[in-house]
Amino acid sequence: MRRIIVTVIRMVVGFGLAAYLLHLTLRRTGADLVAELAAATHGLLLAAGCLHGGVIAIGIWRWHLLLRTQGIAIAVSDTGRLNLIGMFFNLLVPGAVGGDLFKMGFLARQTPGKRTEAVFSILVDRLFGMFGLFVVAGVAVLAARHEVARLGPGYRAAAWIIGGGSLTGILAALALEFHRPILEHPWLRPLWAVAARHAPHRLAETVRRLVAGLDSYRRARATLALVLLISIVVHTAMAAEAILIGKALHESTLTVRQYFVTTQIANAFAAVPLAPGGVGQRDRGAQAFFEAFGMEHAKSGAIPLTLTLVFVFWGLVGAAVLVFSPSLRSLGGRSAPPGGAGPEGRPTS
Repeated sequence: MRRIIVTVIRMVVGFGLAAYLLHLTLRRTGADLVAELAAATHGLLLAAGCLHGGVIAIGIWRWHLLLRTQGIAIAVSDTGRLNLIGMFFNLLVPGAVGGDLFKMGFLARQTPGKRTEAVFSILVDRLFGMFGLFVVAGVAVLAARHEVARLGPGYRAAAWIIGGGSLTGILAALALEFHRPILEHPWLRPLWAVAARHAPHRLAETVRRLVAGLDSYRRARATLALVLLISIVVHTAMAAEAILIGKALHESTLTVRQYFVTTQIANAFAAVPLAPGGVGQRDRGAQAFFEAFGMEHAKSGAIPLTLTLVFVFWGLVGAAVLVFSPSLRSLGGRSAPPGGAGPEGRPTS
């Protein structure tokens, strides 16, 4: 009961925050979204929506690769359905992690003997998604450094902090690559031994599985490189969506570099687990930077709000998948056989 009450409170607060930020964006810019959309070039809006569908598709492929690396072989269609349903849950739970929690819960029940590996694949997927965001943001801020330098102090600080976040991603990748020498260092090995003796059995077993998961990914460097490339493509395509929407709404002030900086910073704002799916957070952040770069007030509000409508549309597609899909019980019986072979005998890594 307590968990239900806490969840309800979080949802009420999250939806309230999203509504407030959306209202603030509209009030600040005076954007008439209905009029803007009516006068827009609808073919470009359709292209932006289809491009987001492509982003979702390659995101599904990214997670599917990570599952196979962990020896969990499920059909791409099943991975896709879980991802789409997860997108719908992102719109219900504060933060952009509601879908991750859904996928973790489902796979933990449906992959006996592979629960930690399944959950770990989701965490690594999130990690590399953030890594891709930081890489694109870092490149975008560096490329637009002269435009960024002309912004106000607060905007400059936010841009450089987000852009410099690529260093965090690099350090995370290095930790993934070199975790084994860290664990086996002669100065640190006694510390790990003491921790293992005093830790609860379930916790120790979970840690052991996590280390094994890290090792499996280290043996699949080509897969990890591909996953990182996919993440970079995802965040590049999301900037392209904003550019298409800007063109559809007849905005011609900002450069491509400024669009890239704004969308990456807005996505970083949306990753903070406050409003459901980051709705409102992304809009307010994008509007502020669009305006700071010199975009017309009405357009600076209409473009991020239209992009949010694209996200909501695909979230509703996920809701339809949830309603019309089977129970997905078939996933439980498709874990990879011993030896790490996936479907049709292909190795999972």
